[in-house]
Amino acid sequence: MKLTEAKLKQMILEAIKNKNFQDFGISTPDEKLRAELGDEMFDKIQALDPDQSEVLKQSFDPDYPESIKQETIEDILKPYGFTESAPTSGDKSSYIFRVFRRGKGPYYEFYLFYQTVPTFVASKYRGQHDSRRYPNSIRYGFELKKDYQDILLKKEGSIQVPEMFNHDFLDVEEKQNLESFLIKKEKDAIIKALSELT
Repeated sequence: MKLTEAKLKQMILEAIKNKNFQDFGISTPDEKLRAELGDEMFDKIQALDPDQSEVLKQSFDPDYPESIKQETIEDILKPYGFTESAPTSGDKSSYIFRVFRRGKGPYYEFYLFYQTVPTFVASKYRGQHDSRRYPNSIRYGFELKKDYQDILLKKEGSIQVPEMFNHDFLDVEEKQNLESFLIKKEKDAIIKALSELT
């Protein structure tokens, strides 16, 4: 089972948007808007690209719920002139390493890595010893270097994960959700270090 904070928020938002609250006599936001605008106009808005559709719906109904926007590491680094220069490496199902570079002098590199960290739990069953792996945390780190050696930022941490959840970083959505969570968690430190670049 794969569930992240961002995915849970998205599920709640979708439930609120699409749930039929007939028992309480409450329409969903889409049902309410359709009733106000009429089927033809609502269908035209619905046919637009999702971002345009949402903006129009919010212009007709200021209380229309906004979708959750996930920030990526590219969103933070691009304004500072960084571009990704190396593909992910390692065992991609459990380890990701990304490198972003900027400039020729001074030269900056920004590293992001995260990986699942299994622990071994020994148990005794009917007189036999058994050792099993449980991926119960995700270790991560951010590092900003100048001219290959001066470390301007180094942040490391870990997130405890209940045993019932598995992580597969080949799943693009799961990877994006996790990166978005890590960025949210460490954004202030990253922006502070980037804003001090020459």
